[in-house]
Amino acid sequence: MFFRTYILFIFCIFVQFYPQVEATEVNISTSIEPELSAAFQARTAWLEDRKVIKGNSSSPQFINQLILSDSPYLLSHSLQPVDWIEWEPEFESGFQSNGQLIFISIGYSTCHWCHVMAEESFADREIAEHLNSSYINIKVDREQWPLVDERFKSALELLKGEAGWPLNVILTPEGQVIWIDSYLSKAKFSKVIRGLANRWHNKPEAIKSLAARIDKKLKAELGIGNEQSMGKTLSKSEWRALLPKMHQNIHNSLIAEQGSSGPRFFRAYWALGLLDEYLRSGDKKLLMTVESHLDIILLSPVYDMVEGGFHRYAVDGDWQVPHFEKMLYTQANMIRVLAKAYGLTGKGHYSIAMEQTSDWVETWLKNDFGYSSAVSALSEGEEGKYYLRAADTGSQEVGEQLVSIDNLTRDWRDSKTFQQLNESRANRIKPLIDEKVIVSWNSLYAVSLLEAYEVTQEKKFLDRANLLLDSLWLNARKDNQLNRILFHGRASIPAQMEDYAWFATALLKLSFYQAWADEEFENVTKEKALKKNIEKSIETATQRAVWLLDRLGNKVEGGKGDKLTNLTLDGELPSTYAAAFGAITNGRQMIGKREYKVWLNRLTRFFNPKPQSIISQYSFVTLMADKVKKVNVNQAVFAKGHGKVTLEQKQGKLSLLFDMEPGWHVNANPASSEKYIATQVSMADLGDVEVKGESFKVNYPEATHKKLGFNDESLALYEGIFEIELRDIVDNSSPQKVNIRIQACSDSLCLLPEDIFFFQ
Repeated sequence: MFFRTYILFIFCIFVQFYPQVEATEVNISTSIEPELSAAFQARTAWLEDRKVIKGNSSSPQFINQLILSDSPYLLSHSLQPVDWIEWEPEFESGFQSNGQLIFISIGYSTCHWCHVMAEESFADREIAEHLNSSYINIKVDREQWPLVDERFKSALELLKGEAGWPLNVILTPEGQVIWIDSYLSKAKFSKVIRGLANRWHNKPEAIKSLAARIDKKLKAELGIGNEQSMGKTLSKSEWRALLPKMHQNIHNSLIAEQGSSGPRFFRAYWALGLLDEYLRSGDKKLLMTVESHLDIILLSPVYDMVEGGFHRYAVDGDWQVPHFEKMLYTQANMIRVLAKAYGLTGKGHYSIAMEQTSDWVETWLKNDFGYSSAVSALSEGEEGKYYLRAADTGSQEVGEQLVSIDNLTRDWRDSKTFQQLNESRANRIKPLIDEKVIVSWNSLYAVSLLEAYEVTQEKKFLDRANLLLDSLWLNARKDNQLNRILFHGRASIPAQMEDYAWFATALLKLSFYQAWADEEFENVTKEKALKKNIEKSIETATQRAVWLLDRLGNKVEGGKGDKLTNLTLDGELPSTYAAAFGAITNGRQMIGKREYKVWLNRLTRFFNPKPQSIISQYSFVTLMADKVKKVNVNQAVFAKGHGKVTLEQKQGKLSLLFDMEPGWHVNANPASSEKYIATQVSMADLGDVEVKGESFKVNYPEATHKKLGFNDESLALYEGIFEIELRDIVDNSSPQKVNIRIQACSDSLCLLPEDIFFFQ
């Protein structure tokens, strides 16, 4: 009823007022400020290369404030007659528009309809005259300001049933929505902006009344309220009871989508969560469903078997018509899924696709400061033209399968067809690349590289992640603050929660492969070092992660509950809420600062899972499942970050390689006394049925004997680097878990015993 009333009201505006509106004569100023002119001169070569400057004009008629931006998308609008400004953080607290309406247009560089509307409407002088005379005009790159985009995308979905880009919204001077839509033709858009401007001029109270009704609807439906309405925190036992049904709902949804009409998305976080649940439950249908989903994608044109990399999604239900953009985050998401699938199955085609995708990112997206965000779908003005064969060849490259489902394990890169297709692209005009480096996307990509390294031990993955994270740390941090964007070496846009979260997560993963930090740093607190500007103290991945987590925690601590809960929905990326929760959870496991528990409790408190919304909140659900029961594939951290262990398979045996931080140890097997908990290794199937001892043998290393400060007797210990071997494993054909029971101590205290589970 609300939506029908809203549409009827807007319709009445147009019917009653639009015919009476006469064209307003407004002269667009062609005088250009010196600052804008200088910025244009500095970026002329780039603008020419991107075809923003058409012809040989070196003196454009219009230059707006977007010429100063660090976004290729915004720069493409910088020579339009609209007096655009870009989004500023200050707009969160008000627009200071002097009573004018606010027009916001949100898009991104690889958005086809964004560029269509730009050509049709925003480059048009008549449209510009109406916008400039009646509105404050704000252009937003959704990739720079994801939370701004999410806010208005949610409003558009609620009011119209679906959302897309360009996302256009008109607000009152106070920031309340009065109209929102996506692409409109020039004629329809002109009618909207003229009709609403006229209505605002003649009857502002009617517009304010409409805005108040819409605002009330949005707050009610989007859960914007006070913290007391957020619901109660679920206990661990309540989560344990809910989780199986949640996983089953996702599994059923993934199967249902396989028969849908499209569009089709990769659902990377569904796949990752279901693979993890397979490890916990042993339910093989979860693994089989994910494998089927992956294999269909790899055999489809949505995966570029010629050069590597995944297109953004499929337009149809059969994965045969790609939407040809290639996004960095898509590659990161899919590398993570492929790494997990390869780690569980050992199937070579997952490893091949993972390596080919990373190599494509390295070839196409790598720049001097990180990895560019995206490749356009367009080449020579046509979507997908770069990926299609010429019509006179009699066939299309896209859709042509290099391998079949029966022979997917063959390395298609060795085939003659592959070589021919690769060579045929060499002379084609490549799509444009959005060169901006986004910290969160790059950090997510680093996570994917480290997960690829974990299951393959291919050093190039580790090296790429190391170089990338170093570059982000050195270039995105300025004046002791983290920025979100790097564009041609310039850092801009304050970092968002997701930037801190994914950057910290990546660094904590990297720390697994670094030597333990110097004791000297542990004796000097992080804040004390920063106050003295001892930047060189922040050298290890763990130390850098602490810096990031402290700032992430401040945002969690200072964020209002209603605003935090609005960050729980997944999109093509996992929710900001889940990213923050995951980063702080990792920090607590590996660093153990007390504040981390407080921040986690706050995030848990404000998450109230509902069955109808669980599909769009699954990334957080998977983290809670991991908290209830964590199963590792190849490596684990224990003892609050003071110990590391890696599982390796070597010619008929399993090897557990331990690395204890100096000053920490575990009890040997056998222990010095029955009162101490010996390190114990056992095996079980995925249903937790224990594998009998005669089915395998455990070789424990020789103990180190020493006296510690809290005990006069000599103790049998394992410390430093040591190895436990499992030999003569009788049946290795079915999946099994390796269980490690362990208790870690320092010279002054002992932690509680803990269990580590490995899948093999």
